[in-house]
Amino acid sequence: MKVKCKNCSKEVYKKPYALKTHTNVFCNSKCHYEYRIKINTNIVNCVNCGRKFRKTHSEVRVNNFCNKSCANVHNNKNIIRNYKDGNGSYRTRALREYGHKCSNKNCPIIKAGIKIPTYMLDVDHINSRKSGHDLKNLQVLCAWCHVKKTRNTLS
Repeated sequence: MKVKCKNCSKEVYKKPYALKTHTNVFCNSKCHYEYRIKINTNIVNCVNCGRKFRKTHSEVRVNNFCNKSCANVHNNKNIIRNYKDGNGSYRTRALREYGHKCSNKNCPIIKAGIKIPTYMLDVDHINSRKSGHDLKNLQVLCAWCHVKKTRNTLS
């Protein structure tokens, strides 16, 4: 018996007993797979780049991204509060503004003439985090001076 493929509408011959058990008829397994993808997914637009792509019904969110890199670009520009006007995180901005050195004048590591690697530098909030990530409220300290300041023993 000739019937049409549910996905591509191509005419296919199927035996009558097969039609009793299967209501959807497909010309091959590829057409069956494509049909399942179509009915089980929604076409959504990437919030960042606008590209159209498919997501399953349960994966559709308010913000949909086509890949992780689009999500990162969007989040770094719009959502994460550490980023202001695309200038980067408060750590990056503070290191750029104040330099890659400890700002404590009495730092024992600087006095000893040891160069401090960047990964050992911390950006500290002078007053508190509640004051925000304004550059005036930030200072660069080495890990040693940061621990001393946090424990209120910095001279």
